[in-house]
Amino acid sequence: MGHMSIAEFLATVEGFKGIGSEELADIAESVTERDFADGSHLIRKGEPGDNMYVIVEGRVQVPIFDERGEEKLVFHLGRGDLVGEMALLTGEARSADVIAETDVHCLDFARATMEPLLAEHPPLAGFLTEILGRRLEEDGGIQQVGKYRLFGKIGEGNTGKVYKALHPGLGRIVAVKMLSHSLSYNDRFRDRFLEEARTVASLTHPNIVNVYDTEAAYATYFIVMEKLIGTDLAGLLVDRGEFHP
Repeated sequence: MGHMSIAEFLATVEGFKGIGSEELADIAESVTERDFADGSHLIRKGEPGDNMYVIVEGRVQVPIFDERGEEKLVFHLGRGDLVGEMALLTGEARSADVIAETDVHCLDFARATMEPLLAEHPPLAGFLTEILGRRLEEDGGIQQVGKYRLFGKIGEGNTGKVYKALHPGLGRIVAVKMLSHSLSYNDRFRDRFLEEARTVASLTHPNIVNVYDTEAAYATYFIVMEKLIGTDLAGLLVDRGEFHP
């Protein structure tokens, strides 16, 4: 595949669809094509997590084991699927094997190569938010950010996604806002975001949402806020129409 065909292929892959053609071309220049024979390991459990693969052709399986070491299910992935994607967010050791079921052709995204590119072009990092968002929202996916246990997405906006969560020590239900990676890689916005969180946390007022905490995880930042009960303004406008003083 040439750089142009790699970019065209990535434009069809979930997580990359919203990236502009010029940005996709930059990514295409930074990836490596790899081939794996039927039965070989793309990833071995326990290995350092230093890259991600996007499958172009072929199929792989990901066996999942329970606490007793017995296989409980097997995921089957193919063209356009991502494997090992958490390595781009954490760099932690692999949590499962990924084994080729057929001959496999894939794109190799090395963490060391991608990080400088994302820092230079923050909008490119938006695909990391899509990757992490899916893992936070899928059954059996990520259920913890720092000390907070997540219970599903409750909102989404231009700057990030918001999840319902529990502080296990205090038993407090909170809202956890994840900053979009396209913004967390923007030094000026990230610093302003965290400074505003510190400022709001120092304020107490009935009309200001309380900010309790921040967490840094998965290559971005999370703000832990008071979770309010009620309907959002957009919902009220739909139900009641325009407000008058």
